Amino acid sequence: MAAASSEDADRVRVGLALVLLVEAGLLLKNFHRLTTIWALTQRDLLTLRIDLNADRYTPNVRTQFARELSEKLQALPGVKSATIGGPGMP
Repeated sequence: MAAASSEDADRVRVGLALVLLVEAGLLLKNFHRLTTIWALTQRDLLTLRIDLNADRYTPNVRTQFARELSEKLQALPGVKSATIGGPGMP
């Protein structure tokens, strides 16, 4: 009986390892697809970090700043879209 249980356990382990291997391959394939679509490429993309300290700037001031910055960025030649986001931003 013990030999049969050991063989069954080995089959289960091999089966689980195979499932994990297939899932890892699918995950990598999907990640590759995501990085090749336009929205997630880094070509023609600008990111920046601005610290509007909560001790110094009120939520209203931060919201107004974000709104004005977004409008100014979108008005620049060649800019297709601009997004402002993060903690404390609208």
